[in-house]
Amino acid sequence: MENKLHVFLITYPFLSRYPNYYIVMDKYICIFSSIFNRLYVILGSVYCPKCDKNVEIRYCGCFKPGKNVFNFLIQHILAEIKTVIMLLKDRNEYDLVIFLAGEPILSAFMSKLLKKEIIFLPQTSAPAGVKNAHGKNSKVLGNLFYIFYKLFEGMNFYLSDKIVLNSPKIAENLHLDIKTDKIILNNPIFVDTARFRIQKKYDQRNDLIGYIGRLSSEKGIINFLKAVKYISDDYKDLNFFIGGDGPLKSEVVNFVADNNLDKVKFSGWISHEDLPEYLNELKLLVIPSYIEGLPNIMLEAMACGTPVIITPVGGVLDVVTDEKTGFIMQDNSPDCIEKNIIRALNFQDINKIVLNSRKLIEDKYSFKTALERFKLALEG
Repeated sequence: MENKLHVFLITYPFLSRYPNYYIVMDKYICIFSSIFNRLYVILGSVYCPKCDKNVEIRYCGCFKPGKNVFNFLIQHILAEIKTVIMLLKDRNEYDLVIFLAGEPILSAFMSKLLKKEIIFLPQTSAPAGVKNAHGKNSKVLGNLFYIFYKLFEGMNFYLSDKIVLNSPKIAENLHLDIKTDKIILNNPIFVDTARFRIQKKYDQRNDLIGYIGRLSSEKGIINFLKAVKYISDDYKDLNFFIGGDGPLKSEVVNFVADNNLDKVKFSGWISHEDLPEYLNELKLLVIPSYIEGLPNIMLEAMACGTPVIITPVGGVLDVVTDEKTGFIMQDNSPDCIEKNIIRALNFQDINKIVLNSRKLIEDKYSFKTALERFKLALEG
């Protein structure tokens, strides 16, 4: 494929609920604007990404669906309609359409009708995420959402010319056969290795164990706090840190207060600019998620020489090798989290993990390697 194309990049409007959305978008725009002549980016919220002159930002609406399911569906449909109108209006201005999510069915159909090439870059299972979000109060409702979104995702994958994924494990989670020609394992995810680097040697760090991320049920934050409660009874010198915000913030704060966890400190949401400094203070970063794609925070922690303890979800096992580049938990139960924190603290070759992790990020997840990977994906 000729790389100098005009491209429409379509995002999922409700991703704007997540602070990490903006970080991911900046990275994709950085990669794509380096490859394509012209990039039109359709966003679901108003913000000013870091853009070159060849990038034009458009908005399909500023959506905050909340808990109302009817409102969620209406806004989703409106976003799709607005996106379809943009695709139709500018149909002579672009050659390729890239989707960052697998469920915008109307937009995908329109792109196919207009005979545009379609590439999907799914980060994780959208149906599973929607089921988790809407199944908290009603299991039936959660299952219905899962069925419909799974149908949309499957239809879109069928319509696509290429599906570019982070790792074989994500292909497995999405039930995609990596042997088919349209599946390409060259997703352009990267870490700014100049900013995310080892600033403080591991041996000079205090015994501080952290969680940094969204305070939501799918991230397993409450299980982490239950593990902290158990560990605090036996390891009096350990301190704990939580950085983030989200729907479970009140529950997290109340749990800490009710259980007298005075060794747990909060910072609220951490800006991406300040994140390297925080990561360089931690002895361990715990990521006890139920569902992930290829978490940015994991890669950024590894770049900073901060060992990660993480559940084997999404594409994690394609990056983290237990006791080589981090620590893998069998599950995210409080007991399992506790045992693995203790295992990591007592691990004799922890400095080897620090160096291995940094080298892995430099070799496979720098901007240069990500750029080359996606160029190969376009040509494949």
